[in-house]
Amino acid sequence: MRNSHANSVPDRDIIIVGAGTSGLSLAFHLKQQSVQPTILEASQEAGSAWRARHPQLRLNTHRWLSALPGKPLSRKLGTFVARDDYLDYLNQYADWLSQHHGVEIQYGVMVRHIEKQDGIWRIHTNREPVTTRRLVLATGPERIPYTPCWPGRKTCQIEQRHAADFGDVGGYRDKRVLIVGGANSGIDIANSLVRAGECESLAISMRQGTHLLPTRLLGIPSQVTAPALTLLPLRLQDKVGALLSRLCFGDLEKWGIRTPPTGICTRLVKEGTAPGFDDGFVAAVKTGRMQVYPDIKCFNTHSVTFVDGSMLECDVVIFATGYRTGLSDLTGDQDVTPFINQDNLNAQESVTNQPGFWIFGMQPRLEGNIYARTKEARRLAPEIAGIEPNGDLP
Repeated sequence: MRNSHANSVPDRDIIIVGAGTSGLSLAFHLKQQSVQPTILEASQEAGSAWRARHPQLRLNTHRWLSALPGKPLSRKLGTFVARDDYLDYLNQYADWLSQHHGVEIQYGVMVRHIEKQDGIWRIHTNREPVTTRRLVLATGPERIPYTPCWPGRKTCQIEQRHAADFGDVGGYRDKRVLIVGGANSGIDIANSLVRAGECESLAISMRQGTHLLPTRLLGIPSQVTAPALTLLPLRLQDKVGALLSRLCFGDLEKWGIRTPPTGICTRLVKEGTAPGFDDGFVAAVKTGRMQVYPDIKCFNTHSVTFVDGSMLECDVVIFATGYRTGLSDLTGDQDVTPFINQDNLNAQESVTNQPGFWIFGMQPRLEGNIYARTKEARRLAPEIAGIEPNGDLP
């Protein structure tokens, strides 16, 4: 990448950082606007975040709602596409964008810092700097795994993993496992371990309880109804979600599963916390194969103490406690930083006071993040294309 910052001629028209589902979808729609995006991807493949997921993973969104624009997913992949199949699809999609639409994708380019000088964004990477007047960060909301530091956690002798490093279920055979966190990732891990049936014991700790939805309803994937549900007012969405959960699972409070004070859809919008999709977890709780505990108070040498005074000995703790965006690491002291809540980014399609700078794909959506990104990319692309290369509106 040549460096033309000195003569104020940017190297690229539009740069997208990140070749995940958000970046790829946006690149497609930008090409429909007759503008030429360049994607910078830190890894050696598109959709690298999916590679880090555990091998048992299947999308919890229907195949119909998981395809990127212009290229449907094959029916042969099933209703809920497996991790490796989806990763293959994303890389085929990236190749298709490059070969048939002329989108430049540069792999192995790690963005370390961005800064703006004289109306031009300068992107510092592990290679040469590159410049542009239009910059989109599509690095995703889950760049940095987050684990709270309870008393004793760093000195105990319990094996600890974040959900990002969950790995194969076979690694938990004959072990006493505690999952911490009852949102989407925690329930997904619980489902996987319950189905494998190889742990000596299973338990889950939930600070605020959880919202649960069925993966299927009368044999039909319940998630396909989500786009229609989003057309309702938020409060009514909460009521429909609560009713569906109650009809499918009954009163979960008597099993120790509390309902969060914030409604299921409101919690997703305002806190970024997605509900769990049940695929064996609830049955395991009701039959005693999965024990439910409240929030953690502290860690001991080989056990965990909870806020109600109960104690549990365990071999492994899996923290499904969320992620951080890491955006402040990239933006530093730029003027955009006060407009970024890196701890809980409730991003709209453009969250910045800087012309020519967008943050895209950070907000979880009820209808599924992948489907939502394709819709949002279609709306955002004309906005980006409407900014002339000199930074002015046409």
